[in-house]
Amino acid sequence: MATAYAGTMIGSIVLPAHVPGVRDLLLPLLLSLSEFLLFAVLAYKITGLARGHVPLAWWSSFMIFGVAVFASVRRARRLVAAGIYSGQARLVQREYVKRMVVDLRGTTVILVIGVSGFTFQLCYGRLHTGWIAAFTSNQVNLVLAVPVLGVLAAGLRNHRTTAALLRANMTRILTRKQQANLTRPSSRFGRTQGSPPSDSSPVVGISDAILPGREFTGTSSVGGLRISAIAIAALTGAAVAAVFAIASKICVSGSEEID
Repeated sequence: MATAYAGTMIGSIVLPAHVPGVRDLLLPLLLSLSEFLLFAVLAYKITGLARGHVPLAWWSSFMIFGVAVFASVRRARRLVAAGIYSGQARLVQREYVKRMVVDLRGTTVILVIGVSGFTFQLCYGRLHTGWIAAFTSNQVNLVLAVPVLGVLAAGLRNHRTTAALLRANMTRILTRKQQANLTRPSSRFGRTQGSPPSDSSPVVGISDAILPGREFTGTSSVGGLRISAIAIAALTGAAVAAVFAIASKICVSGSEEID
């Protein structure tokens, strides 16, 4: 959850002005629901889920999480790459798009591990023969889960590096803008002609460098709804139903304890 949140928080400042489409609305919801399910399915004593079905439910949630993070990174990269930026902000755009290649590879690994874990749990009864009989289901789960920790830790470190590079580029842009303003002739009111009031926040420098006058234009329509958006909507609906079922179980269990 920390890795997914860090990527979203750091990259949001680079996103261009864009009217959101269906995928832009559903992907954050799908991500948050899958993160909730990763912990909710473990409370099998409250939800009434059979203990033997917990691993399958958890890997299902993790697979949905993998789909959400992979689709989110891919969507964000396409938006940033196709965005219109002006001046020195193009440097920030190019550097961030290059960095997102690493994010795409990491989310691909997470998605592959999620699909592998879900497939193993689904087919464990038929596969539990021959050499695989020497391993229990929990041991195989550990073998699949340990690489996930490594990938997520590496992703968190990569986000830290990306944040440092973005901070350095933004500070450089602000410094250049301030130097350019200082070289302009001063007006009688004590301000440089044509320059806005000075501000020490780097956000002001970036908001000026990124084209502020670009019109908001919608690129998505109901008629142009793609299969990917329909698939994300279906996964989101399934995740909402699972969250609602677990929440209902928790409420019923809590009311019975009170009685």
